[in-house]
Amino acid sequence: MTDPLIGLRLGQYLITDVIAKGGMAVVYKAYQETLDRVVAVKVLGYGADRQFADRFKREARAATAVGNEHIVDVTDLGDLADGSPFIVMEHLSGRELADLIDEGPLTLGRAVRILDQVCDALHAAHAKGIVHRDLKPENIFLIPRGGNEDFVKVLDFGISKMREPEETSPSLTRTGMAMGTPQYMSPEQAQGKMSTDHRTDVYALGVILYRMLTGEVPFTAESFPMLIVAIVTQD
Repeated sequence: MTDPLIGLRLGQYLITDVIAKGGMAVVYKAYQETLDRVVAVKVLGYGADRQFADRFKREARAATAVGNEHIVDVTDLGDLADGSPFIVMEHLSGRELADLIDEGPLTLGRAVRILDQVCDALHAAHAKGIVHRDLKPENIFLIPRGGNEDFVKVLDFGISKMREPEETSPSLTRTGMAMGTPQYMSPEQAQGKMSTDHRTDVYALGVILYRMLTGEVPFTAESFPMLIVAIVTQD
């Protein structure tokens, strides 16, 4: 079945193909006529509630606020006719870190070179008061650039937590809501604590490094609740 957005024109952007589909969003390949270039357009799924829509647009603000070369560039945002929001990003040609890990554990040197770039991106984000909160190999993209075959781009700041005045910006998360991917959650994040800060990204980096070097994650379980218990109670 052909995607209904293929061939759709969003102002200066012509949707040409599907790049990837996720649980709540679809990423499309598009042609930007005014600048004669290919871009990626990420569209939030139809019917998503207002909270997800606000968080989706927050991704664009979070990424552009940092301005780091290792964070994917977001250049525009808008809404479809049905109200579904979209963001326009640079089009990347490469692969996810997860795909590289699936080929086998990385050497220590290569793992460090990749993770050093991720740290650079996170340091810049944390300096702006932005916590990613969903770091995982699937959100770390590797592209060839300037002789570096593993140039890092960090993706998906969609559930990022930004430092905002409480009186003007109601929180987009609530106590007891665990946001992120389970295997990479820090103990405080897994418990849904409001005190989650930049250290939760540092924890996720540790899990990512563990997987890069061993091919496994530190904690596995037969169910989500059992996984949370393991993360919270075990070393």
